[in-house]
Amino acid sequence: MKWSNAQLEALKPFNGNMLISAGAGSGKTQVLSQKVHDILASGVANPESILVVTFTVAAAFEMKQRIKKNLASNGVSQEIINKIDSSHIQTFDSFANFIVRKYASYLNISGNINILDANILQIKLKEYVD
Repeated sequence: MKWSNAQLEALKPFNGNMLISAGAGSGKTQVLSQKVHDILASGVANPESILVVTFTVAAAFEMKQRIKKNLASNGVSQEIINKIDSSHIQTFDSFANFIVRKYASYLNISGNINILDANILQIKLKEYVD
């Protein structure tokens, strides 16, 4: 793939936390997938220490698939590849839900909490009103 200058800047060697923000169709998923691959393949980090948040479930799923495919084609161990599915490559909502559940006792709330979108909320509201 031919990378733009901005994409090449994002793909520079890992040196700590980073934020990649760009508009729709700009190649964010491709860049993030490559960046995570490079970090994991180099051994700088492991899947458990990676956090990638995105807006859609589809983007998170696609990213995981790309990363696993790239890692496999570069001879990275199956053990590392298997950990990608349970890594924190997920939506903002999913990650927030994970944090709230993990620290529920510190927040003095029940750990049995879910995030509802507007559609589910309307269905539940109608269900309860009926």
